Amino acid sequence: MRSTFRNLSGLIHRSVPVETQLALAKFIGGGHFASHLRRMRGLYAERREAFGKAGWAALAGLARIDCSESGLNALAWLENGREDRTAHRAVLAAGLQCYPLSDYTISAVRPGALILGYAGVPVERMTPYVGRLAEALFRL
Repeated sequence: MRSTFRNLSGLIHRSVPVETQLALAKFIGGGHFASHLRRMRGLYAERREAFGKAGWAALAGLARIDCSESGLNALAWLENGREDRTAHRAVLAAGLQCYPLSDYTISAVRPGALILGYAGVPVERMTPYVGRLAEALFRL
């Protein structure tokens, strides 16, 4: 009886409440979601450009930046044989966040790379943060 109740309760409470669905439909139907997307695309494009400029200047000789037009992350391909997990620890110690690309591979042997998120960083903070990243990589 208990398992039957759990199953039925799970089915009943699985869906999003009607009030929430109506609010979302009104938000989308009123053009607010499209407006939000346009605004965020512009903001992310500004941040991507600022990250690219700061990264290509500060990381020369340390890493090669690969920043696509889509997405909110970039790859920093480490140069001079730097290992991405070691670099990851150094970047964390510098107070920044990144992810080693090797955490997402199974057996492919690749040069080390860090996955860097730039979308949440305001343009005015980009250069100082990339400078801290460069300092952390330089010490390796």
